[in-house]
Parts: sequence; C-alpha cells; structure tokens
Amino acid sequence: MPPKRTPLPVELQRFCGEAGYPTVDGVLQLELGDGREHRVKVVEVDADTLRVDAVVCHASALSGLDDVALRVWRRNRGTRLVSFRIAQGGAVTGHAWVPRFALAADELALYIKTVATECDRFEFLLTGQDLE
Repeated sequence: MPPKRTPLPVELQRFCGEAGYPTVDGVLQLELGDGREHRVKVVEVDADTLRVDAVVCHASALSGLDDVALRVWRRNRGTRLVSFRIAQGGAVTGHAWVPRFALAADELALYIKTVATECDRFEFLLTGQDLE
C-alpha cells in the first residue's frame, strides 16, 4: 500500500521556492532545455520524509511496447537516486525519497532536478516524445 499523501504545508512550499522551484499545491513545472519540460510533485509522506514524484508517461503512451516491465527493471538497475515503477493503471512513474533531517534548500533542489531529468530522459527512451 502506498504511503498516505498529505497536502504540502505552506512552509515546505516556501522551501521549494527557496530551492529555486516555486510550487502550486506541490507541483513544479521544470524547464530542462531544448524545449523539454517535466512536471514534478513534492509530497510530504510523514514528519521525517518527503518524496519527489513524477509521471514518466501514461499507459496510453506505452501502447505497442510489450517489454515495459523489463525496461523499468533495467532502468532501476542503472539509477541510484530515482526509482521507477509501473503504477496502477499502467503509467510509469519515478520517485526519490528525501529525508527531512537537516535538509537544505540546495539539497532539495538536487532531488527535484534529478527526478525531473531522469523521468524526462526515461520518457524519451520509452516514447521518443516529450509528453509529460
């Protein structure tokens, strides 16, 4: 069962802004260069943990690919900070778990940028497009 999602408190929204990524309800739209963008969400899991989430691509974009699970497994073998999974409904998502203890704004910015970049890169490898 996935962790309970709670709305991102105002102080954490401000913290994301200090990290260089202002949010609207915890959602950020990052520009990654070459006209590519990716949406990322910061979720407060509990008092000690944040999670940075992004959709790599929805199931409809994966029609015609019969080895998605194998690709996700291979991608997880090659990444350290971001993990990928196939969510209910068939979307591929990416996540990074962030411990809040002594978390600095620049460290949160690194998590946010890395999740966005890795999810966008995997999206391109799977679909050849910028859909998210």
